[in-house]
Amino acid sequence: MFACFYPLQCRTTSPAKYSTLTEAGVPAEKSVLAVIPARYASSRLPGKPLLKIHGRPMIWWVAKRVARSAVEEYVVATDDARIELFCKENHIPCMMTSTLCANGTERIAEVSEALEADYYINVQGDEPLINVDAINKVYTHIQSCDVRGFVQAIAPLDTKQIYDESVVKVAVSGASRIAYLSRSPIPFCKADNSAQIYFRCMGLYAYSGVFCRNYSRTPQGNLEQAEQIEQLRCIESESLSIEGVMVEDEGISIDTCQDYQAVCSMPFEKFALEQH
Repeated sequence: MFACFYPLQCRTTSPAKYSTLTEAGVPAEKSVLAVIPARYASSRLPGKPLLKIHGRPMIWWVAKRVARSAVEEYVVATDDARIELFCKENHIPCMMTSTLCANGTERIAEVSEALEADYYINVQGDEPLINVDAINKVYTHIQSCDVRGFVQAIAPLDTKQIYDESVVKVAVSGASRIAYLSRSPIPFCKADNSAQIYFRCMGLYAYSGVFCRNYSRTPQGNLEQAEQIEQLRCIESESLSIEGVMVEDEGISIDTCQDYQAVCSMPFEKFALEQH
């Protein structure tokens, strides 16, 4: 059962709207919906979407940054009435989804059944400092490329975080193809690793509705269950691919109480929304 209390209309590629552009040789713009998965029952930090940072809940900061991006439509996808109520009271588009979703991509697969778009951008609800330019870069990639698989935003990793298991590391092969993701340091450098450039997985993904519905129907494999990294379902499946898009972002996600305290200690000016 889906419930969307706030009016939301995704852009559609209407023939009447794009007939002139098509005749001129300009392809129609793909419709894109940004979705912010927001689960209340986090095992490490329960209720984190509503934890306050400088007087505002975390989900508010994420939503406002998404609203500043090039993506015209967005919605919070939650399984908790408390988050739904906050969104309703603050005029943030929101819809209820199942409590059975294993991860954000499965939640977005549910959204795609109710709200149609060509592509969906997954913006994690625990990154209140997500870079608007990073969202825009993923959006531009969708518009300019023939995206068929899982698009994962990646960024250089601070070497001090190599052994931090809450940070998902990425091994990138040729043509920005993601070979593997792990909470362990990858690639492992047997010798001096000072010259090795490491990359991290950002809480920013994109895919088509068809892709994420196929993903949700694909069972979890041993790697995904062991690492608890949803992208590994693509690595383990022969029918799902994953590519990386390099972005500039600090990648500040809130997974633990320590993360939350660190973000709360940052000056308010760091949260000021850029003028785009």
